[in-house]
Amino acid sequence: KRGIWEEGRRPDGSLRLRHYLASLRCITLRYMTDSTQSVPRSFRLSATTCSLLDDLAESSNESRNSLVERMLAEALRMEHHPLIRFRLGSSDKREPMLVGTRLAVRHVVTQVRDADGGVDEVAEIMEIPTSSVRAAMSYYGDFQAEIDAEIMWATKIEDQERARWEREQAVLA
Repeated sequence: KRGIWEEGRRPDGSLRLRHYLASLRCITLRYMTDSTQSVPRSFRLSATTCSLLDDLAESSNESRNSLVERMLAEALRMEHHPLIRFRLGSSDKREPMLVGTRLAVRHVVTQVRDADGGVDEVAEIMEIPTSSVRAAMSYYGDFQAEIDAEIMWATKIEDQERARWEREQAVLA
């Protein structure tokens, strides 16, 4: 052994050098797998697309890379779920919404849970087509953890606002 290199012979007799850090890196990367981990890719964009991207990045205070990541992720999701679009929600982040409505997917999911899975009942109550309720539930099926996190966040905010309102009412009484 010399330094951080290991010297050895292969079965065919040729010299083999192995770097210790390389094997450590493989072990470490196994524990770092995460859906938020980025993968480098190279794309060619037209001059017009680049110009539009630069303008949007400048006006939105988002980097070009984060814009491309977000927009591509949303486009791929919309390709699989054509009745879903993304808009800036109440949490100042992009939220999946039903096309042609002001309803976030989390609103529909919450209603379906409250109705014990009654899709037709929820469609009637919310005055939207059954296909829209099914589209929201289909999206939820694919991205359940994200929607559940949004529901938890919204519930927390609602509880805080309710408590604030009740304190205000107590002072005014």
